[in-house]
Amino acid sequence: MPVSRLPTRGADGTLDRHDAVRPAITVCRMTITEDAPPPTRRRRGVLLWWVLVLPGLLWAVVRLGGWERSALVQLFAFTPYVAAWSVPLALAALLRRRWLPGALAVVAAVGLVGAVLPRALPDDRPAARGPQLRVMTSNMFVGSADPAQLVDLVRRYRVDVLALQEYTSDGEAALVAAGLAAELPHRQSNAEVVTTGSGLWSRHPLSDTGMRRNGGGFAQSYGTVAVPGGPPVLVESAHPRAPATRQRLDVWRADLAAQPPATAGGPLRILLGDFNATLDHAAMRRVLGTGYTDAADALGTGLIATWGPYDGTPIPPVTSGPATTARSSPRSPCPDGESAEPAWGQKRVQAQPIPAGPELGPGW
Repeated sequence: MPVSRLPTRGADGTLDRHDAVRPAITVCRMTITEDAPPPTRRRRGVLLWWVLVLPGLLWAVVRLGGWERSALVQLFAFTPYVAAWSVPLALAALLRRRWLPGALAVVAAVGLVGAVLPRALPDDRPAARGPQLRVMTSNMFVGSADPAQLVDLVRRYRVDVLALQEYTSDGEAALVAAGLAAELPHRQSNAEVVTTGSGLWSRHPLSDTGMRRNGGGFAQSYGTVAVPGGPPVLVESAHPRAPATRQRLDVWRADLAAQPPATAGGPLRILLGDFNATLDHAAMRRVLGTGYTDAADALGTGLIATWGPYDGTPIPPVTSGPATTARSSPRSPCPDGESAEPAWGQKRVQAQPIPAGPELGPGW
């Protein structure tokens, strides 16, 4: 703080002659502290927060807008993980008083969590009535899935319809040898040498069977199942080509767009198989937009992984049309979900997705 020297006076009250002409001298004391970070360090801290926040914000914009492009489209299958990361990131930014990055992180978190969280919540529609149709799907990984394990699952869960992808002649022979024909005596077989084969096995009689080949070259077996006590259901084993490269993106989108729609005036339909897509892909959401219901989403088990291998027993991808309903198997180790009833029509079939466990090997 400033310190001043006051002038002195003599006994007669006059100023000392030296002080009369000498100005007061002010002494300042300066204290140097190191509390504030240097400008370079502050700039680095701000830059770090933007580096952490902007990717999640961009991800949210692209995901919510349905604008995924290029071969990076595959990454959007990881949206649930990005959503989980976005919440603590937003909280950390706000706690550190990084207001602008924090606000944008909150926007990203709200958008991503809002898109993902409903899959963990079962639909609140009332319980369905009608006959049950238990369905299961398995990608056999070029026919290499363990046939004994697959047949055991069919027996254990009393599967009514089994859809198979990457279905080969050798794989079919192994399934027959393991006893699958005794459980599911009706089939539509389109076995092929490599990954393009498809098959459909049923406990109940099949009619109007056939195969259509999608633009990606994969066969999709289909048939109409005569459900005892219920209306016939058209079931198809779906297998669009994966968007593994930039050149395959258009084929992947076209394959999904070409899936038969679930129109209100059409037959009851169930698509099950290897869609090579999740609900975080706009192309898959457009398929559901025709009237399908994603079975796992309806049951509140939409965040259980379906490709791995992972620990636990996942639910395979199944979609059901507007007059069929999804219902979990009462003997399934998967979390129980509520049934769902269509809002229209008197014809009801409960489609029960059956878990195909990791014991099937890399191709389940």
